[in-house]
This record gives sequence, structure tokens and C-alpha cells, in this order.
Amino acid sequence: MAGVRHGRWFVVLGVGAAHITSMTNTTTNTTTTTTTTAAPQRPRSAVTEYDTARRKEAANGAGPTKRMTGPSVPMSALVGPGGGTSVLFWLSHNKLVCSAGPTDPVHPASAQIIGEAFTAVGVIPVATDRPARARMLRTVEQSSGTVGVIGDLGATTIPLAAVAKQMRFATTWPANSRLVVLADALARKYWLPAGLDTTNIEHWRRAFGMSADVASLQTLVGMVTAANGNPSVTFRALLAAETAALKSIIFPGTGPAARAFTSAEKVGEAWSATERTDPLLRHRCIVEGTVARVRLLHRNGSTISGSVSQPFRLREGEVLGMFDDTSSENTARIVLVSMGFTDTLVAEFGPVTSKNKQRRSATAGAFAFMDSALAAHETVLVTNSPYLSSAPPGGRNRWTGKPDPAETPIARDVPLDVVLAGAPSE
Repeated sequence: MAGVRHGRWFVVLGVGAAHITSMTNTTTNTTTTTTTTAAPQRPRSAVTEYDTARRKEAANGAGPTKRMTGPSVPMSALVGPGGGTSVLFWLSHNKLVCSAGPTDPVHPASAQIIGEAFTAVGVIPVATDRPARARMLRTVEQSSGTVGVIGDLGATTIPLAAVAKQMRFATTWPANSRLVVLADALARKYWLPAGLDTTNIEHWRRAFGMSADVASLQTLVGMVTAANGNPSVTFRALLAAETAALKSIIFPGTGPAARAFTSAEKVGEAWSATERTDPLLRHRCIVEGTVARVRLLHRNGSTISGSVSQPFRLREGEVLGMFDDTSSENTARIVLVSMGFTDTLVAEFGPVTSKNKQRRSATAGAFAFMDSALAAHETVLVTNSPYLSSAPPGGRNRWTGKPDPAETPIARDVPLDVVLAGAPSE
């Protein structure tokens, strides 16, 4: 066993998670022995294990494999194959450059060009990676002037400072169509082989066997935006929430800040619903617990019970969406009535009741869907039903509502950065 002398102590080096260290005093010829146990490694989550396994499979295959079926960049009918365009921005020799395609020469990207690409209808500004996006933001934030836009009232101009605020706000969303990071969009769409960096656009190029030119970047953009037909319901809701959030964020005051925050929450909810219902990505969500697989067991009058997969992160009383295990075409809106445990975790589901005639029709459809799955001994999937309504919440708004005359407003010492983020200061 190896050892080292440290003054008058001779230390025996141990190897392994648990080892014995002996120290011998060379003067008194006495030995002190201690046992050291290394802290156990923190177990990885099931989602991390799932992601690692998928990336290893991609490494053993012919290249990146699909992570989700639909596009990873939400887009309107004006943008995408056959409609609209994308303007690419990237760093070349530490300088920000851009191009709208193989026929557009590469040229320096000014704040004006970035602002016009961000505000133009039917255009997607695409940064190849996060450093390029950070440079785009810094370029616009450090510039003055205005940029022309087409708004609800026709052509107008807005300051570049307002555009910079909109761009910065868009970076907080999980996915958006206003300021796309190509490497991140590819990571949402595909499993990159293990050992490669998902944030590095050059790794994505090599993984797909593409050359380092504008044409290959445009091909990669098409891979994350391509879709058949019109945008889905969740994408349409996401795009509407994007527009509402960007309109509100440029105005001062707690009212616009609250509306921007509410719209941003809807962006996140719409994207989460897209992931949970995607035919490929739903399997990862089952591992995560945000989607549960249900084997329907029997009908109990107005409810149907079924054994559910675990982990199960849905709660009693929540309105859920139930859909086919193989597609998202047949769906039903239900409520989680109760939970119990016998030999397995069992949930009881019922339709959402309503006095509205249209909702009563949906209730009958939910029963028909569940009865059909029960008779066929099929498994179904359940997840939280997304709230995608664009209607403002009713009642008194805690952000903008006037205080009751009987109440005395409480003065609050709120830091400036929190005030700018939209928190009330009174």
C-alpha cells in the first residue's frame, strides 16, 4: 500500500469509496487508524436517465433521432416552408453577421437590421446559438433610433430601446417564434448523440453531415419549422399570447407588466401542452409524471376508475385532457374525482359538468370516449387540460384593481429591479 511522509506522520493512502487511513508516529511508534467513507453519489432522476438513454441510442445509430413529432418552433401560416423567411445571425471572427439565405451576401448585422427582422411580419430572426443571441441583444440595447413596424393602426415607428425590451422578454419563454436560437430548437426537436454539445451549432452540423455554409443553416431551420397544414390549437394560442405579451411589455406601469406576465404564462402553458401531447415526447412526460397512462377498469355510475402509471403528478379536482395512447385526435375533457390505492394507484374520473348546452354535448362525448376505451380494454393518457383562453380574468385584479375605500394602502419598500419586473410598489 502506498504512503507519503508528512512531518513525523506517515500516511497510508487508501483507494475506493470507503478506505482506511493509517498514520504512524515515527517517534513513539504508535499507529492511529481511521476509516473514511466517501459520500454516496446523488442518484440521477428518471428523466435524466431517460434522456441519457435516448442520446446513447442516437450515438449507436446513424445520427440524431427525433425527440418530438411536431415542429419545435411555433409558427404561423405566414412563416415556414413556402411562406415567410428566416434571417440568420451568427458570430464570425467575434463579429455579428447575418444573411437571409444563400442568395443574400453575408454582411454585418446592425441594430437596425436586427430590429427590422424582429418586428417584421412573416420573418423569423434566427440566432445560430446563445452567444449570437446575446450579441444581438447587446447590439440593440446599446443603440438609439427607431424602427418601422406595421401595427394595428398601420405603419408606425417604435424606439429600438422598446424593441430591445421585447427581445429580452422573449428570451424568458421556453419556445417562441420571435427570436429563435437554432441550437436550442434542434435540441427540442432531436436527440443529439451522446458526447456532443447540444448548445453548439457546429456539433449539430457535424451530426447531420452538413457543411459550414448558409444553405446548411437554412436547411436546419426548415427541419425545426416544417409542419403539415395549419398551426395546431396550442400553437395558435401560443402565437396570440406572444403578440399580447410583446405589446404590453413596452409600456410602463404595473397594469401592462401584469398583462405581459399573464400572457407569458400562457406562452409557457401552451408550449407545455404541446410537449405533453406530442406523440413522441409524451413518453418522456410519462416518465416525468406530467402525463399518466391509464388502464380503465370499470364504470361506477357517473365515473370510471382506472389504474394509473407512476409517478403521478395530477391532483384531485383538476380538469384533465384524456386522449388516445397512439394519437391526439380523440380527446375528452374530464375531471379527476378521487385517488386511492389497492394493489396499485387507482384514479376515478368523471366528465366536466356544465349548464352550458355546448359543454353538455362535450360531457356526453367524454363518456362515449371513456366507455369505448373501457370496452376495448385500451389504455389512454391523461394530462392537465391547458388554459388557453385569451379572455382577461374576471373580478378584481390584484395588480391593477383599486383598493377598497375602507382599506388603508400599505407602503412597501420595493427594490427598483423588482419594480421594473412588474411587482406592485403600493
